[in-house]
Amino acid sequence: MITCVIMGGLGNQLFQIYTTIALSIETKTVFKFPMNKLVSDSRNNTYWDKFLKALNKHVTIIDIKNVKLPLYKEKDFKYNKIQISPDIIKKTGGVMLYGYYQSHKYFDNYYSTISQYINLNESIQTVRNTFYKKYENKNVISMHFRIGDYKFLQNCHPILGVEYYINSINSIKSILNSLHTDNTKWTILYFCEDADIIEVETKINKIKTKCMESEAPLDLEFERANSNPESEIEDWQELLLMSCCQHNIIANSSFSWWAAYFNTNPNKIVCYPEKWFGPQLSQHNTKDLFPPSWNKISLTMRQ
Repeated sequence: MITCVIMGGLGNQLFQIYTTIALSIETKTVFKFPMNKLVSDSRNNTYWDKFLKALNKHVTIIDIKNVKLPLYKEKDFKYNKIQISPDIIKKTGGVMLYGYYQSHKYFDNYYSTISQYINLNESIQTVRNTFYKKYENKNVISMHFRIGDYKFLQNCHPILGVEYYINSINSIKSILNSLHTDNTKWTILYFCEDADIIEVETKINKIKTKCMESEAPLDLEFERANSNPESEIEDWQELLLMSCCQHNIIANSSFSWWAAYFNTNPNKIVCYPEKWFGPQLSQHNTKDLFPPSWNKISLTMRQ
């Protein structure tokens, strides 16, 4: 059996789950996940009864603490191929992964199969039908603001300034121009937590002003995602809603990383910040975190 210790929020959990299933496929070993309502390291919820309910038959009620399997700890942040021989699995009955495994390289080869396991396409289509219909005939760029508890963790997780978002818009404009794309009118669909809306609206106003000052500006319309209080949306649905947009400006967050990764647009433009972690986590090498087609964006204003 291949299993893992589930940690963190939804984005972190998806890295662990996709890596676990990929290893299971590679080693031809069954995979199981612990049926916990909360993850092991915090008050974050798991998603076995919602987004990941298709995995229910692979979820066990056995407490993770009672699983007697050798622990395979992530070596460091960058990608390291998981080296587990068939002999070890045969001898021990499996392995328990422990770590965040934040690289697409752990599961790229099995992405389609794993996505079928979780019924990803069906979930995205349901979200598209429910929340994205009004945007179907528009050009839409998602923009994610991750603030929340980062306010108290900026040595580890810095809050991105408006410069990053302006540079991202300009980068997308430049790429579209190089492709001779005629579409100049775009909707920026921005995502944030309710508690951060005042701070985010201030940033949005600054971004609007700066974009209007640029040469040959795009015709931009800014709209908060799912701002209708009568239409409640859960966090996992927001992630999938982001993935429905043509292009993605992500924050330094595994949440919007997955939204961009799930985006099936073959011509998608994904922008990510050049600085993912703060000084306290500067030892983390992020070279394997981003697919090569994504665009690294400066955090300082270009002259």
